[in-house]
Amino acid sequence: MMILLVPLISVAVQPIQPAIETGSPRGAQARLAEMIGDADAVHSISVRRAKAKVKAIDIALDRDGTAYRVTATVNAHGDVTSLTIDERGTSYAELGSLSWLSPEIASSTAITRITVDEDDAVTLTTDTGDAFMIIPGRGSGGNAAVEARWAAAWDSPDA
Repeated sequence: MMILLVPLISVAVQPIQPAIETGSPRGAQARLAEMIGDADAVHSISVRRAKAKVKAIDIALDRDGTAYRVTATVNAHGDVTSLTIDERGTSYAELGSLSWLSPEIASSTAITRITVDEDDAVTLTTDTGDAFMIIPGRGSGGNAAVEARWAAAWDSPDA
């Protein structure tokens, strides 16, 4: 009987730690706009409820080759009060269905409010008053800027 010895290689893996924004609500609002505005892809936005009230919004996005889950906590009025950013590993390397949101948010300084209606349509409101609605299953929610960009691309001679 032949015994083959294979050397065991140990690799130290550093656990992925969440980066919790502990500053003011204004800091969380600015960081949220930065994360979405600088994203390479935005994959999903989902709502977390507790006792039928919206407590947090989870946003799955890719940025600089890394996948993130960004969780914005909101108060009863929809004001963004805190933010948690979790690294989720390597990015998906594909454009997400909500990636249209990134260039729309890029010029904003902060996302101040996130409201959710009874059908789980999410509306992000910036510090300048611009509002972007995400309707589950539809993506754009009838946002004029998104529809105008889509129509321009459709009517382009390159299309």
